Amino acid sequence: MWTALTTIRRWALPALLVLVACGSTAAPASATPHAAPAWRTWSDPVFAEAKRNGRFVLLDLEAAWCHWCHVMDEKTYTDPTVLALLRKHYVTVKVDSDAHPELARRYENFGWPATVIYAADGTEIVKRRGYVRPEIMVSMLEAVVRDPSPVRYPGTEPIDRWAGSAVLAPKQPIFEAAEVAPRALELARR
Repeated sequence: MWTALTTIRRWALPALLVLVACGSTAAPASATPHAAPAWRTWSDPVFAEAKRNGRFVLLDLEAAWCHWCHVMDEKTYTDPTVLALLRKHYVTVKVDSDAHPELARRYENFGWPATVIYAADGTEIVKRRGYVRPEIMVSMLEAVVRDPSPVRYPGTEPIDRWAGSAVLAPKQPIFEAAEVAPRALELARR
């Protein structure tokens, strides 16, 4: 009994030290940084760069306290297909809503995160509210590259269309019944 314990102790400590030494040369998986877009700050030179290189500008407007902003950073912006599209066709800009209140006010109806894609001349092409899953982001990025025509939102893009909550519905009708065919009005109210 004593001999077996002595043998185990004699080999256990050196074996443990070897394992620790071998493992210490590589960073643990949690310490390895994820690939991420080359984020820039919001500025006029960003649009000049986009124009010079024939790219679009993607704005990721977020808040430090926003859970879904962090999820997008971890899931969407580290997706290999999303990264490849961003690197090839976009200049990426990350903005903290508290640091740029003018942008926060402009997109306040969107909440956080807000994803906005601009043409190089500053024309807004498309905007999305909330968390965008990688496969949806890929679809949106590819669609903008294929057809960069700005999306025309009716009025100010009513919140009730997306929220589904009567509390968030606007008090005034978005369209007058005489302006829109009955079927279109029915679809707009869904």
